[in-house]
Amino acid sequence: MFRALDIHGKEVGSLLISAKCHDRLTQKAADLNEVIREPITIAIVNTRQNKELEQTKKRSLF
Repeated sequence: MFRALDIHGKEVGSLLISAKCHDRLTQKAADLNEVIREPITIAIVNTRQNKELEQTKKRSLF
């Protein structure tokens, strides 16, 4: 199950959920994928912004 992770129309990553057996991915898994999509997307964006901020701070010290 593949899902693009986007926020405000900008793609920030993707989420891939797989199982060894094709029939193990149920509607419940699809529903869970949808529930966790937004928090994961926000976490990725926040992590990237934090990393950029830290890099900016390091550059300003030198």
